[in-house]
Formats: sequence, C-alpha cells, structure tokens
Amino acid sequence: MHKPALILFSLLSLLDVNALGVKLEQSDYFETRTGGFVPNTENKTIVYAITLLVNTPPPVGSVLEFRFQNPLRKNKPLLKDIYLEAEQEEIRVISDPVWGLRNGNSYQIEAILYESEAKKNRLSVHKQTLLFRVLEKYFNQYIKPWYQGKKG
Repeated sequence: MHKPALILFSLLSLLDVNALGVKLEQSDYFETRTGGFVPNTENKTIVYAITLLVNTPPPVGSVLEFRFQNPLRKNKPLLKDIYLEAEQEEIRVISDPVWGLRNGNSYQIEAILYESEAKKNRLSVHKQTLLFRVLEKYFNQYIKPWYQGKKG
C-alpha cells in the first residue's frame, strides 16, 4: 500500500467513525472502528480497509474470513483470511484491489468467524456497509483520470 494512504488509514482509525458518516456495526465478537476505501495512485488501484475492535476474544486458532463485495462479480467476493493465533485488541485488514466501484454507491464487507482453519463451525458474522463517496471535484481531478472502475 502507498505509505501516505497507510498513514491516513492509521489516523482514521483513531477518529470517531460516526464523524465520518459511517454507521458503526457491532456483532458478538467485534465492533467496527473505521472502514473505507484507500486509493493507491502509484499502482492505480483502490482497496477496502477496515479496522475491527475485539469486544470478546475469539478462540485462539480461529479464522476470520473477510468477504469484500466485488462490484464486477456480485457472487464472487474478494476473500482474505486472518488466522487468529493470539489475543488481539483490534484487527486491521486491507483487501486486494477492487474494481468497478461507482462513486456514491454502498458496498458490503462480511467478516465470518470460524472456530478453526477447517471452516466447518461458524461462530459469528460481522457485517459492515461502506459508502464509496468522494466529492465530485476531487473524484474527477484525482481519481477518475486513472481509475476507470474496471481492471485494465
């Protein structure tokens, strides 16, 4: 990830997400602290980014499967597994590049907690909706010239 974008994401995680207009979601184990989309102008991509606070420690050895909505293929989300080997206070996750985002649309992230790597016993599901919204003048000036919304 582009270093300034990572720094910005880290700073955003310190802010009250409600001030950014994002509805915080809670589940049995987690609470969304911050989430959004991070552009990387160097490699001309955009990724999802989310930070979850751990309210109830999941079992050591459990797996948290993130499913990021794929605007180009709704039935094929972008997947990322996080293996929980030790107790953590928060979990930060960044997706692979996402294509097909439309300014002003909402997109879904699901974090499914499984008891183990086998993913047979589902313990909890945490859902978060994110809004991809950039002021039109900034979108047109800084993002639209290189992000056409589709790969390639």
